[in-house]
Amino acid sequence: MKAILLAGGEGTRLRPVTAGLPKPMVPLFGKPVLEHLLLLLRRHHITRAAMALGYLPQAVRDYFGDGSAWGMELTYFTENLPRGTAGAVRACEPFLEGEDCIVLSGDCVCDFDLTDCIRRHRDRRADATLLLQRREEPLAFGLVQTDDTGRILRFLEKPGWSQVFTDQVNTGIYLLSHRVLERIPPHAACDFSRDLFPRLLEEGFRLYGDLPAGYWQDMGTCETYLQTLRDGLEGRVRLELGLPRRNPCLYADQPIPPDVTVLPPCWIGPDVRLGRHCLIGPNTVLESGSQVGEGAVVRGAVLLGSRVGDHSSVSRAVLCQGAQTGAEVTLDPFSVLGAEATAGDGALLEEGVKVWPRLVVPAGCRLRTSLTAPMRGRTLFIEEGGQLSGLPGRELTPELLLRLGGLLAAEGKCGLGWEADSALRPLALAAQAGMLSGGGEVTVLEAPLPAPAAWMAGKLGLSATLFLRRQGERAVMSLFGPSGLPLTPAQRRRLETELPGREPLPSGREGAGQLQTSKIGLEDYVNCVTSWAQPPISRLSVSVARRDDPSGLLTECLEQLGVEVSRERRPGDISLRLSGDGRGLTLRTEEGRLLAEEQGLLLSCLVLLEQGGGDAGPPSGGSLRRGPPGGDVRGAEPSVWAGTGQKRSGRPNGCSLSGTAAPPPVWCWGIWPGQARA
Repeated sequence: MKAILLAGGEGTRLRPVTAGLPKPMVPLFGKPVLEHLLLLLRRHHITRAAMALGYLPQAVRDYFGDGSAWGMELTYFTENLPRGTAGAVRACEPFLEGEDCIVLSGDCVCDFDLTDCIRRHRDRRADATLLLQRREEPLAFGLVQTDDTGRILRFLEKPGWSQVFTDQVNTGIYLLSHRVLERIPPHAACDFSRDLFPRLLEEGFRLYGDLPAGYWQDMGTCETYLQTLRDGLEGRVRLELGLPRRNPCLYADQPIPPDVTVLPPCWIGPDVRLGRHCLIGPNTVLESGSQVGEGAVVRGAVLLGSRVGDHSSVSRAVLCQGAQTGAEVTLDPFSVLGAEATAGDGALLEEGVKVWPRLVVPAGCRLRTSLTAPMRGRTLFIEEGGQLSGLPGRELTPELLLRLGGLLAAEGKCGLGWEADSALRPLALAAQAGMLSGGGEVTVLEAPLPAPAAWMAGKLGLSATLFLRRQGERAVMSLFGPSGLPLTPAQRRRLETELPGREPLPSGREGAGQLQTSKIGLEDYVNCVTSWAQPPISRLSVSVARRDDPSGLLTECLEQLGVEVSRERRPGDISLRLSGDGRGLTLRTEEGRLLAEEQGLLLSCLVLLEQGGGDAGPPSGGSLRRGPPGGDVRGAEPSVWAGTGQKRSGRPNGCSLSGTAAPPPVWCWGIWPGQARA
């Protein structure tokens, strides 16, 4: 049997580790992830493989060559335009020559007994066999339901909790007959789990799911990357670690110096320098060329050829190639220092903060948000919510905003809004000039926050919207797609790819565009929000501190509803806080307890039910967990979940939160007008 390795992914969720590095080439115990897969194939006597490449293909070709160093015969196919997982496999058809094949994602880590899987696939005479694993929290994966014989009954991609019908998830490893490969469109985009497999199921093809014993991990985020390294150190996955074993849980190229403390399990590669009295481990990986300063502590982290300064503390963090810290630097869990990035003396990176390649964190700085900027020769990083931040005039420049405006103009009708801030005005005017020069119809949205701007864009039917606001010293751009909804992943990728380019953008077909101001104002937005509460709320007092609602938008909505609002926090009051973009609400109870987002969303659904039923949906990308932390809603129908799209009627009795009477909410948590109907 031949193999096809899908190795074209950019690894956007793993950035900045994958900034300038293909995701299958991310180091794992001295080898790229993709090399561990080749070694797995060779162990099971599969020595002919094709690699479907996309992002930075030359990096893969240069490393593996013809594959002879690994006892493999490698063939390469490169896609100029992404055609989906199935489309990438169809492009490799000349290599297969009519044979069956095994398809593997080039960025996963596993130790399945492939020989046994192939035997079961052939014994069943299956057209396709999908290798599955069980996951307690399957929301990030595609679900596959099977009967008692393993025959596949149903597929569902990345569900919400209300849609979960099995704990069996798709690993992206498939055994395919040539009959299946012939059903892939030759020159069109096609995805296995979303397009091909559901269609084959309807057509009566023999599709089976197999649950092999062993380890599998989709190494998609920094958190799962660190978990994979830990699993390798603790022996949960069989990998070739390639270093002498100094004791049962310590792999090191050289003996450990006597003045260094190492707490196994650890993996310490060649040419690693360890300072006096430093402490390494447990669960730490130091790749070749890494350095740890005197008295430094490195726990549960990975250094990919980077340097930690004297008396610094690094906990469950990732330091990429060439990154370095000064003295007495602290890196909290899941923080990332990109390639050749620097953290100055005494700097602190809080949990989850990521610093993009070649950027500098000043000495003594406490960094609470990720530090991003254009990457050399490649892309910007736009967060899933459609946000991009940077220092105005340095990272977010008028030239960048001019180009962004031109790209948005290509979408059609554009919206533009910004806070009244002198540093933002040049950026906003540059974006406006780019929209007009691109021939766009530009509407200026007079809104104080992104949420009202997005609502206005929906009312006006705009195709693309940009809102600029300040967050401390940084400027934040919020981008919205058609009708004010969040950008799709495809839209984000296009902007990330084209925004840093230098080639001129095409001008509008009919010259300069048109500029107008929206006739829909903030008053309309407030009326829309308050119209959800029927009848008006009375005899309710809340606290909304000025710093928690600087625009005054939340206070205005509450007062219009007849709520008594105090601008200072008072003991015994419910207190509310509006997020900086106006799209999220935080509530503390009279006792000062913070209400979980899931609880707030359930309360919003309760209001709809008590008013006679309606439709409700979670925010984009949102979900509900069974048994939200900190409490539960009792007395309601178990089948009523946000996001089901099902209408309910009646008034559930005795509903309470953690056994206490719940005040009626006046805002849908994480949902702004236009996303939910009551």
